[in-house]
Amino acid sequence: VNEGSLLLGNITLSKKTVIPEYTKAEDAPGNELITIEAEDFTQRNDSSIHAVGEYDASLSPVQSTTTVLNIVDQDSFDTAGQKVTYEFEVANAGYYNIAMNYRQSEKNGFPVFVNYEIDGEIPNTAFENYPMKYQQKFGNAYLKSSDGDKLSVYLEAGKHTISMQISADPLREALEKVDYIMNAVNDLSLEVTKVAGTNKDKYRDLRLSKYIPDVQERIYSWVDELYAVTESATEYVGGKNAEDVAAFGYLIIAAKQLKTLGDEPDELIYRVDELSTSVNSVNTQIANFVDLINKNNLAIDRIYICQAKTKLPKKLDIFSRMGNSIERFVDSFFGQSYSASNTDASHVQVWVNRPRQYVEIMQKMIDDEFTPATGIEVDLSIMTDPNKLVLSNASGDTPDIATGINYSIPFELGIRGALVDLTKFSNYKEVFGRYSDGLLVPSVIGDGLISLPETMNFYVMFYRSDVLEKLGLTPPDTIDELIAMMPDLQMRGLNVFYPTAAMAAMRNFHGTTPLIFQNGGSLYGKTALDIKIDEEEAVQGFTELTELFTLYDLPVDVPNFYQHFRNGDLCIGIADFNSYNLILNAAPEIENSWKIALIPGVKDEETGEIKRFISGGAESTVMFASDDEREQKAWQFMDWWSSTEVQAEFGQMLQIMYGDEYIWPTANLEAFGELPYPTSDKQIIMEQASNILEAPRLLGSYMMEREVSNAFNDVVVNGESIRSRIDEVVKIVDRETKRKLEEFGYIDSDGNVIKEYEVPSVEKVQEILNK
Repeated sequence: VNEGSLLLGNITLSKKTVIPEYTKAEDAPGNELITIEAEDFTQRNDSSIHAVGEYDASLSPVQSTTTVLNIVDQDSFDTAGQKVTYEFEVANAGYYNIAMNYRQSEKNGFPVFVNYEIDGEIPNTAFENYPMKYQQKFGNAYLKSSDGDKLSVYLEAGKHTISMQISADPLREALEKVDYIMNAVNDLSLEVTKVAGTNKDKYRDLRLSKYIPDVQERIYSWVDELYAVTESATEYVGGKNAEDVAAFGYLIIAAKQLKTLGDEPDELIYRVDELSTSVNSVNTQIANFVDLINKNNLAIDRIYICQAKTKLPKKLDIFSRMGNSIERFVDSFFGQSYSASNTDASHVQVWVNRPRQYVEIMQKMIDDEFTPATGIEVDLSIMTDPNKLVLSNASGDTPDIATGINYSIPFELGIRGALVDLTKFSNYKEVFGRYSDGLLVPSVIGDGLISLPETMNFYVMFYRSDVLEKLGLTPPDTIDELIAMMPDLQMRGLNVFYPTAAMAAMRNFHGTTPLIFQNGGSLYGKTALDIKIDEEEAVQGFTELTELFTLYDLPVDVPNFYQHFRNGDLCIGIADFNSYNLILNAAPEIENSWKIALIPGVKDEETGEIKRFISGGAESTVMFASDDEREQKAWQFMDWWSSTEVQAEFGQMLQIMYGDEYIWPTANLEAFGELPYPTSDKQIIMEQASNILEAPRLLGSYMMEREVSNAFNDVVVNGESIRSRIDEVVKIVDRETKRKLEEFGYIDSDGNVIKEYEVPSVEKVQEILNK
């Protein structure tokens, strides 16, 4: 339990259980064979452990034309401490061997350790931390002692249980040691840059060992400790050289790299990046080891409780496999589950742009809750490509609802009359009131709202609390404070990440507009031809954005902030939900060394308010035009699906069934507050989400997005003048906007206004919702 309330009932104190020492394996005479299907577990101590269906001739059960649950999913049974328990019944008392049909394909050359319990107790030390060897494909294997004897247990007639719990105990000391070394290497990197700075002048004579006398001794001690860790692994790899084991190979590389640095400690000032900040640094290699060694993925098909005279089942013969393959091939030409071609036209049709796991939970919730309550039946179909909507609209073959589509797509459909204006429904104010006003701006066309936000891509500031603490710095609250920190960071080889740097060629509105809006600027005025990007506040915001890279030397191209943040060289960054999920769930070595905060904003000198506007649009839900009866049914579904209770339940179900990494970033802020995020993080994310302000979507706005991106690249990369480049943006956007306004009948060929195109804004959203 990490947080929240914990209710305790009875507490029992007992002495530590002593596991009997293994002496020898008894023979197991007889011909009994008890087969336990792994997908039929009786208990599990983690709700994310689940069964999945795979087609493999060596599995049971297996069907050619239908996917059936037949294994414990290796992606759900992968964490130390997870346990599954099975019940089975023994007809005749006696000794029994244990065998399994399993796959362990993540740790190349290294085992996953499992504690086996019979009736709640580990029989002897041979069953404790038992090594499940690497095998890429499913195969039968007996549990054996280190001498190669089949392990056995005595079972009385009657019901029994067998439990399997993933263990990391044999690796505990190794993981603790490498964690200590990583922290020490980080500390040394900061010490070196503090002494030498970042000016690596080869003509400058600086003896580092004079300022850090024990530098060589420290490095050599880490080398010895890394080799000791790899040496300790040899007992688990059948006597092989640890260097041949993928995970421990990373430690060997790190040790050799440290050795070369230790041999010439005074040269460390020129090679300091090799300690912790480069992509091939010592700490990167150690982090790779931690990642790989923590992959305990174990897929289980069957467990056998058997005696000596029995033979374990074999996989299907070659002719049966060929027959099944032909049958599967033929069946692939016919209707598949969650396919638009396999639905009932009388039901509400919903196309979902999400993976099958999400769709299966949605369909179950619909069948269990929505349909019984309303009588409306719903068919879900997986939409692999949202561009299919444009083609479907052209052909007249559209669903009633599409969900999970990028938030910029609804405008392109809505302006062409394909979507329903959702303000026609009586309770639209209640439904749209579930969202931040700034998130609804892209939904506006005229006086209507044509899409419901489904998820948000929230941005927050990430910072390495361990690094800032060592430097005596505090997280910045404003852009000015961030800029003031830059000399302290950069003189130590550290830097800051701004999200524009992650956008390779096209710097979209998420990366270019926040500082414009924070400075009080805007892209447009009241109407589409009232372009405001060249006004003082907008130019000030754009200048501030570009100067982060040209004047203050932030990196302009960062494809992977997550990795740099792990390394520590980008110790502060403004990043999105995807980065949050990665750092939270895929960077265990810095688990307690980072935090999030509100993004640094721009302080209003008159009011003292810090403006923290940021983008946050992600996926949306839309309704296609049809007859009134179908639209009413579709709206009932949209109302239900976007409700606080349903969004919270869906997010909780995702993590319960598939694990902590399946975070649901619902745009419904009230529902977001009920999701199992860390409480301290959740409060920050929700406060930042209330400051979401999306750029408007209107005729020609795609050209505004493209040209602002081009202007950024020309100023930052090519060194062009900001003013002249902004003037060019205005000309190009004005020309394209006029062309689109003429196409849609807002102006005539001479440029005369037939009807004004009003630019969407927060004020317009509030007017529509009568706020």
